Amino acid sequence: MIGKLLSPLMPYILGAMVAGAAFMGFTIYVLKGEVADLTKDLATSQSNVETLKGTIKTQNKTIEGFQAQRQLDQKMLDALTISLNNAQAEKEKLAIQFDAYRGRLSDLARKKAGLIGRKATAATNKVFKDFEEATTDAGK
Repeated sequence: MIGKLLSPLMPYILGAMVAGAAFMGFTIYVLKGEVADLTKDLATSQSNVETLKGTIKTQNKTIEGFQAQRQLDQKMLDALTISLNNAQAEKEKLAIQFDAYRGRLSDLARKKAGLIGRKATAATNKVFKDFEEATTDAGK
């Protein structure tokens, strides 16, 4: 009974099955091509990832070098800052001493003007004499 009903439709069913098989074959062919393209793309991407990993390692080493140099520079800067602070403290100490000596020298100059004048004249004359001897043929 089912055979009698299906027999007139059998060519259409077979045709549909052949068409379906052809469509499935074509679809498989197209998908295989896409899989091949995707496999190539994956290989390229993996190669790019490896290249980037190498680049990242190189950059990390460079950054580590910069960080080490920066730490060394900071230590040197700290040492220079300490030296500068010590030099400034010494300068201030010497400036206080110089001001005290200058005041005492001014007092001495007022009290003993002749003595200071003679000493200054003698020292100036000695400098000029030494200079003259150094620049003439007799000094050679």
